Formats: sequence, structure tokens, C-alpha cells
Amino acid sequence: MVGRRTLERPNQNQKRAKAVATAAIDALGPNGFLHLSAFLEPMEALRLSRTSRTVHEAMDDSMWRAMLLHRCGVKPSLLKPRTQTREMVATLSHKKSCAHCDRFEVDGCRAIKVHTEHRGKKLCPTCFELPRFKEISHMDTVVTYVELRELRYRVVTTGDYEMGELYRKRMYNLQAVLDLAARRRSSSAT
Repeated sequence: MVGRRTLERPNQNQKRAKAVATAAIDALGPNGFLHLSAFLEPMEALRLSRTSRTVHEAMDDSMWRAMLLHRCGVKPSLLKPRTQTREMVATLSHKKSCAHCDRFEVDGCRAIKVHTEHRGKKLCPTCFELPRFKEISHMDTVVTYVELRELRYRVVTTGDYEMGELYRKRMYNLQAVLDLAARRRSSSAT
């Protein structure tokens, strides 16, 4: 017959692998993933649920609801009976996770405003302090490094707007300043 597909039947190895996976998940108990979710970041739980269909089916709605309430900081009034909890965890983790370390921040992450290749990335407070993402002010830089004319910077206006006491700062990317210093030291050493 033309145009008719035959369904493939699973072979013995596939059946055995599925039985082993199901037995391992059954060994965790009925609330096994619910207890594990207390130790998982939302992105880690999503990655774990994508490992196999058996794990995906074992991670039921109660586990995702607990993840939303306790890890993601969602108010219980937002969780309606028809809420697609796994998709909600996926959306929140995409919006509020650090682009560098995947740590979930309930309050959200800060976006980088420096004009570098990292502009627009959202980072947690720990990663924001790394030299490749951190900014250093002009005065702090001039004290340490003299050759700054070739670096890009941005001007930030700060101060009390109501009193009219405004001043401007030049902000540099700390990693760019450290790279410049390393180049100057290596050129002076040779």
C-alpha cells in the first residue's frame, strides 16, 4: 500500500531502559521530585524535566506549583486551577535568571548599560561585580592608570536634581581598564 506508514514497535532494549528509568523514579517515592525541588534552581528543574519523557511525566503539577510558590516568589492568588505551571516557571526563569551563572533572582537581575559586547545582559549581584562586567569611575581610574584616551566610556549624571547639584562621571568597563594595564605592563617589561 502506498502512503501508509507502519508504526515501529519498541525493541527489548528500549522496553528495558524505560522499565529501569521508571523503577528509579518510583524509588524516589510519590513526592520525590517535590522534595528535590527545594534544592533546585528553576532552570535546573527545567533542564532535568527535559532529560527524558519519564522524568518529564514524573515531575507533576504539584512540584511546579511548589517551585513557583517557594523558589520563584509567586503569590498564591496568581495560581489558578488552569494555570500551566511548568510554562510559568519557564517564563519566569527566562526573565529573572542571570545570563552568566543561571542563578534565579526573585527581584530580577540588573541589566548592563556599559557600551561593550555585554550590553543588555541581565546579571545577578554577584556576577555584576566581576571585572568583565563592572564599571570603574574616571577618578579611580586616573589614579591607577594614566593611558585612558583609547578606552570607551559613558557619562553618568548624578547628584541631587531638586537642589540642582549635578555632576558628571565618566564610567569605564573595569575589564577594559585591566586589559589596558596588562598591555602597558607587558610593553614596559620588554
